[in-house]
Amino acid sequence: MFNPTSTISVTGWMLQTVQKQKQKQRAQALTSSGNEHAHRYWGEQNTETAEFTLGGEYGDNDTITVPTLGSGILEWLLTYSETEFPKLSVQKNDAAGGGTFALPSTGDDAITLPARALGCPLSIPGIYQGLVAAKTVQIQCSCQHVEEPDGTGSYGTLHGMRDVTITVTITGVDGKPTFGSATGDGFASGWATPSEQEGKSNTAVDTGSIVYEKHFAVSAAA
Repeated sequence: MFNPTSTISVTGWMLQTVQKQKQKQRAQALTSSGNEHAHRYWGEQNTETAEFTLGGEYGDNDTITVPTLGSGILEWLLTYSETEFPKLSVQKNDAAGGGTFALPSTGDDAITLPARALGCPLSIPGIYQGLVAAKTVQIQCSCQHVEEPDGTGSYGTLHGMRDVTITVTITGVDGKPTFGSATGDGFASGWATPSEQEGKSNTAVDTGSIVYEKHFAVSAAA
């Protein structure tokens, strides 16, 4: 009680909540009249979702650590907010095994996530720069994968991981988020905008958000 534990750990983050779920597939045999005659369960999978928060005071050069996809970790979601410390949600599935993907740390795709106490970073190296202000910035990293039973109805490992997608959603202040006018401000090369939205009301300030995404190839792992 009041002391959650998880098989997921991330350096520098404090565990808040853990949710675990077990799921099985059901096979059945039917009689000639269509009634169930027998059944068996197979393919048990265990999913774990851990929520973390970041606390403390940070300098301009401090960075955030996020987990590498692989070894069961299928996705994570990082949220910066104007009113809360950064939060991190990580999902793990024991059917996943082979293949790994970490945020690129060198080259043109290198991404560095700055640490914050409150507020959204106005610049994230490798993603964007020159953001004027934002209410929230969410960064999600997830992969496509193949789950294949091992011949006995059990899941041993992930049989392929590919096409990691990093999705960034920025919610603006008083409308859609805007960037500075200096040359080079905005999103880095290779990011696309699949969706954006804005809304107006006679009883509230304007709202708006922009979604950017970028795909990273990952070699399939047996």
